[in-house]
Amino acid sequence: MTEWTWELRMVKMRSNRALLLDLNQSLKEATTSLAFMLRRCWGDASDSDEEWVGGDWGRIKQEYEYE
Repeated sequence: MTEWTWELRMVKMRSNRALLLDLNQSLKEATTSLAFMLRRCWGDASDSDEEWVGGDWGRIKQEYEYE
């Protein structure tokens, strides 16, 4: 394998990693937006925003399973 081919492979690997990081960030933002929309629909104004964004999903799931 020539040196330039190796460098080209490394560039492709870095760009794939960047794409995965972008996808990961987009999914995080979409999940947070969905949580805020559901919160508005359910009317949970008493919970703090930090609790929802922080990912306390286990407690939230338990609350709504038993209602």
